[in-house]
Amino acid sequence: MDYTLNDNEIIYLINEDNDYYRYVLFQKYKPIIISIVKDYYQKYNGLSILEYDDLLQEGMIGFNNAINSYNSNNSRQNSHWNYSNKRIKSKVASIQ
Repeated sequence: MDYTLNDNEIIYLINEDNDYYRYVLFQKYKPIIISIVKDYYQKYNGLSILEYDDLLQEGMIGFNNAINSYNSNNSRQNSHWNYSNKRIKSKVASIQ
C-alpha cells in the first residue's frame, strides 16, 4: 500500500479517476470503519433489524460518499477523517 501520500493528495488522485487510490484509502481506514460499525452494532443490537454485515456495508457506503464529496478547501469540514467519521456514523444511524 502507498501510504506515503496524505489523504488530501489521495483524494485528489481519486478525483482524477485513479481508482487504485480509492482502494488504498479504503484499506487504510477499513479497520477504523469496522470499529465504528462494531460499536454501533453492540450499542443498538436488538433495536435494529439489520445484521452486522448490512451495517458494515452502509458504513463503507458512507465512507465512499465522504470521499466523493470531501472538499479540502472547505474549512468547516476540518480533515478528511473528521468529515468521513461524521458521514459514516450518520449513514449507519440512518438505516435503522
